[in-house]
Amino acid sequence: MKQYELKDGVNYYGFLDMETGYDYHAKKVIPGTQSYIREGIPGVVCKNLYDLEKISMQLVKIEAGVASPITDYTCHPDCEEITLILDGEATLELPDGSAYELKTDVSFYLAEGQPHRIVNRSLTTLKYVVVYSKTLKDVKRVSFHADTDTYKNENGCVVKDINECQQKMAPGFTGNKADEGHSTSIIFEGNNICFLHPIQKPGVSSPEEDFVSHPGVDELEFAITGTATVIMPNLGLKLTPRIMRYNAPEQPSKTFNNSDEDLRLAVFYSTGQLKNVFRTHKHARVFDVLNED
Repeated sequence: MKQYELKDGVNYYGFLDMETGYDYHAKKVIPGTQSYIREGIPGVVCKNLYDLEKISMQLVKIEAGVASPITDYTCHPDCEEITLILDGEATLELPDGSAYELKTDVSFYLAEGQPHRIVNRSLTTLKYVVVYSKTLKDVKRVSFHADTDTYKNENGCVVKDINECQQKMAPGFTGNKADEGHSTSIIFEGNNICFLHPIQKPGVSSPEEDFVSHPGVDELEFAITGTATVIMPNLGLKLTPRIMRYNAPEQPSKTFNNSDEDLRLAVFYSTGQLKNVFRTHKHARVFDVLNED
């Protein structure tokens, strides 16, 4: 087992409050996380959470009675999209007349160039996170007009309720055995991004011993329900449903569900295939854990 020392003596991570933009690592509101109204659509408010070269994330809210876009459809020609509904109800519409009902814990994957439209016909605000396979400045929005444009992306949309996806024992982080009480389901594997839904039982730590890191990929994660303590060398932080966590490649950490309820996580990687997410198991030198809320 290799001993682990922090590069430059520093943890490279983010711990961002999704509502306020406050980062508990930087100890300040991160520039660029301010809310803004989507171009030409009053009632659609976006907040940029993380903006990395190969993966980015926004928090989006659509008010009751609002459609995005207002007419026709929109698409991202060179970019994949994974969306997870956090709260509310709406309809995802496609140019071929297909319609999918959206509600809490429903997720959908859109391939590059897939035209789509979200319509909130409910009486409450729709709230969701959307993950793109590029930095936000490179996510182009192109209008698609069903009456004049040719629809070619019939197989570019998949919708799932994450609670109905099969859970399997999570791969072993501790030696070669699986971590007891830790299961996961693969929601989507795309070309450049993927989405997992792990569940940890109360009292379960992943990994059971030491730390795990993922070389070569960026990881974005938050608690859907439940709370936990994320432990890194020298540091422990509380993970809650409104905290979005970023793990840089090689950032060592472990997640300990020290609550009395299941911890349900949403985890996104900057690669399309889980086979590309390598796990490096590392043993830290002696350290003190400093707990911060």
